[in-house]
Amino acid sequence: MTLPAFPCTQCGLCCRNVHLAEQTQYLDRGDGACRHYSDADKHCLIYETRPDICRVDRQYQMHYAQRFSWEAFVEVNVEVCKLLQRQAPRMAPDTEQSVIPIGPAIAPINAPA
Repeated sequence: MTLPAFPCTQCGLCCRNVHLAEQTQYLDRGDGACRHYSDADKHCLIYETRPDICRVDRQYQMHYAQRFSWEAFVEVNVEVCKLLQRQAPRMAPDTEQSVIPIGPAIAPINAPA
């Protein structure tokens, strides 16, 4: 079954926060970001061969299609995206450094059950 595309904005926030979900922590390069995420280019270095956990459509088909409609699954994942956007690093007023607000860890629904 071909699913409609997930409405990804390619902001990279999920890639920069792999430490938040148990299922993606193995990808953490030590700073919370995925070891395959390029800070310089703001994209995945292995996008075409990325792990299943990084593929929303595949996670849906493998783990959630029996429990949720695609639309409901997308809606919940979009909410996780919005939460990450609200907690995104903000530029400190006097510096070029990012200030990362501390917030609750989340477990995205696109992770295996």
